[in-house]
Amino acid sequence: MCVDDEYEGLRAALRLRRRLAPSVPLVLCSLWRDDAEPLLALAAGAATAGLERIGLLDLVCTPSTLLEGDNEVIARAIHAGYVAGEMRRGARVEDNPALVPWQRLPEELRQSNREQAAGLRDVLARAGFTLVESGDWTPPLELTEDEVELLARFEHERWTRDLTARGWQLGPRKDPSTRRHPALVEFDRLAQADRERTLDAARRMPRYLAYHGISVVRPARRAAS
Repeated sequence: MCVDDEYEGLRAALRLRRRLAPSVPLVLCSLWRDDAEPLLALAAGAATAGLERIGLLDLVCTPSTLLEGDNEVIARAIHAGYVAGEMRRGARVEDNPALVPWQRLPEELRQSNREQAAGLRDVLARAGFTLVESGDWTPPLELTEDEVELLARFEHERWTRDLTARGWQLGPRKDPSTRRHPALVEFDRLAQADRERTLDAARRMPRYLAYHGISVVRPARRAAS
């Protein structure tokens, strides 16, 4: 819930809380995270179960965001998309150390998201897409399944090179402390779950860039076919 009047936002969140299943998370936005504390104190208890709060300026007014600019913002969006996808699959934090908010994500995994954000343009360009800066927000390009798989293959190659260069090796489970990952194999050898994750990440690429005024344009020969 993100509206100009924070008290109205709280009222709307509480109304939704009563109508949605307890397992559905709700997020209350304010300028600063601490601003939401008095609001939640007014409605403490079961009514606010599963209601998280974030401060928008807490998220963007950090050294990394200010220094890295759009890349840091896109990296956070990539992580949020990953977490949402894993939650839909029924994953748990106990089994995957990456299913935590960005602020609690190990720096090793933050850097992996930053590398993915930085590589978006190269992966799309390699697949023949053109990136166009646009002043206004335009709906992101809807990729075909063939395009999604092509981008997924290129992204997996980039990801594998990045992790290998940083000392990661093949292992039975994802572990940032020992730098082991079970998906450090060729794309065609990926487990089904890892393949789906990579396809999901590729499918979202145009969306991440559209949020920052960059349109992904399909090659003319492909658009005409």
